[in-house]
Amino acid sequence: SASVIIQASEKRDFEFIRSLKSNLVPVPFGASDWVDQRIFKPIPNVNKVYDAIYVANYNPIKRHHIFFRAISQIDDPTFKAALVFGNSGSAQKDIESLIEYFKIKSRLDVYHVLPQTQLNELLNKSKVNVLLSYKEGSNKSVFEGVFAGTPALVLESNVGVNKTYINSCTGALVTDDNLREWLE
Repeated sequence: SASVIIQASEKRDFEFIRSLKSNLVPVPFGASDWVDQRIFKPIPNVNKVYDAIYVANYNPIKRHHIFFRAISQIDDPTFKAALVFGNSGSAQKDIESLIEYFKIKSRLDVYHVLPQTQLNELLNKSKVNVLLSYKEGSNKSVFEGVFAGTPALVLESNVGVNKTYINSCTGALVTDDNLREWLE
C-alpha cells in the first residue's frame, strides 16, 4: 500500500507511529518548522514594553488561568503582559471573567486576530513568549517568537511541541509552579 506521511514533531508520537511498522511514515517536523523569517524576525532598536506575551485562542486547553495566576502573584506593579487571541475557541466570556477574578486587567493588554507583521512587532516588544497547554500540535507561535528574538517559556509537560528546540539560547521549559519566577 502507499506510504502516508505523518508530521510528528513530538518525539513520543514519532516513535509510536514508527513502531506500528505500517504504511504510516513519521517525519520529525511540523508547523514549528516553517516560520516565515521574512515576517518573524528581530526589529532593531525596539523597546521591550511587555514582560511576557501569550499567543493563544479562546480554548480552555491554553490554560490561561495559569498565566493569569502567575501575573497576579508578581509583586512588581510595573509588570505588563500581552495576550493575543486568534479567532478560534468559545470561552471568551470565561477568559474575561478570569482576568477580572485575578484582578490583572490593568497589567494585561489584550489583542484580537492580528496580522502577522503586527504580531511580530508585539513579539519583539516582549521579553518572553509563553505556551502553557498540556497537549496540542506543533505550536507555531512559540517559534515565531524565537525567530523574532523572543525566548519561549514552554510547559515542560507539553506534548506536541518539539522541546529539543528549547534550550538556553531559545528559552526554557517551565512548570505551573515555577512560571512566576521565570516571568519575574
